[in-house]
Amino acid sequence: MSSNAQESYDTYRYFGLVFDVQNPGITTTALFMAVEDHQRIIYLLTAISVVSWSLLAGAVMWRLRYTWIRWPMALLILLFSMTTPIWSYNTVLLTESLTVSFLVVWLATIVWVSQAEANNYWWSLSGLLVSAGFAIITRPQLLIVIVPIQVVLLVWTARRSNAGIPSLVTGAALLPFVAFGIFRIYQLSLVQLYQFRYALNNVVDKGSSFRPYSLENMPPCEAIPAALNGPAPWNDIHALTGTLIQQCPETWIWFNSDAIRADKWILADPLAAFLDFFGSMTRIELAVMSEGRSMPDWLSNLILNISEPWLWMLLYAILGTAFAIGLKVRPKVTVLGVIGSLTVALTTIGYLIAMWASDGYDINRHIYPVLPIMAVAFLVFPAVIPTRQKSE
Repeated sequence: MSSNAQESYDTYRYFGLVFDVQNPGITTTALFMAVEDHQRIIYLLTAISVVSWSLLAGAVMWRLRYTWIRWPMALLILLFSMTTPIWSYNTVLLTESLTVSFLVVWLATIVWVSQAEANNYWWSLSGLLVSAGFAIITRPQLLIVIVPIQVVLLVWTARRSNAGIPSLVTGAALLPFVAFGIFRIYQLSLVQLYQFRYALNNVVDKGSSFRPYSLENMPPCEAIPAALNGPAPWNDIHALTGTLIQQCPETWIWFNSDAIRADKWILADPLAAFLDFFGSMTRIELAVMSEGRSMPDWLSNLILNISEPWLWMLLYAILGTAFAIGLKVRPKVTVLGVIGSLTVALTTIGYLIAMWASDGYDINRHIYPVLPIMAVAFLVFPAVIPTRQKSE
């Protein structure tokens, strides 16, 4: 087991200017620059993580305070937070630890808002605002998921106990965070070096969608097929970053043009893109970026398996449903409930597609924050969101 601060190839980015375009989110850089000492940073990341998961467990305990199920659910949440795919990020100098912590606090505030009394709406919605806002400015790409779900939550809250004004104010207060997130994503999209590298990464990774599209549409350049057929294609592809402009200038221009935008090549052959995406998702594993551990690997894999995240997600969905049945939850189908469920499903799929399509390299890390959070949501929300339990 290791508790020493560990660096990654991206660590340097978080010890520069807070508003550097390389850092779409600013909270990680601000924290790292303020603390400076690497070991103190990981202690602080770990402390924030522990507090955030404790808040979620506490929110579930409060919501299910009249039932015995609150104990195993809260315990499982805390054990989940200590699994290797979660805990290991607390000891590496990257942005994932903070991202997960803010998302977990967001889940906790959703649980809190679901049963808040009318005189507590301002407090509970303020928590919802702060957690969502900080998640957005930590990782702006999460806008795709957070904003639509936040809107549904606020509409649902507004319909309860005449809470329209608190909901409206909370929604308006989130707009600066949303504007900042959109602006940072836009800035990042203008960095041609990233666009070029991501396109080359996609040539290697997306063998049945982007690769055929690029080989068919780009100006001919023997260096790219040679790199793909070489003994070490990743090394050869990365070498092209600095040499392609000299070898094949017209091809280099093409890889820096709008022709490589995701909407262009996905719409060129939607079926191939879908099958490629589906195949990639079935092979996905939860990224582990450091040696940090809080429990033995066998126990961690029992709680959250690194190699089979989708299967474990299904298991958590079944367990969450079993908890709901044990609580005798009486689900009620409503128009807003259906819209909310579709919003969650479509935005999550949209996020996964966007992360998959943008870059073929390190996809396991890029989609990392969403998959564990989905498993926790499947565990918690069937029992705490739909309706009051019979025992209440």
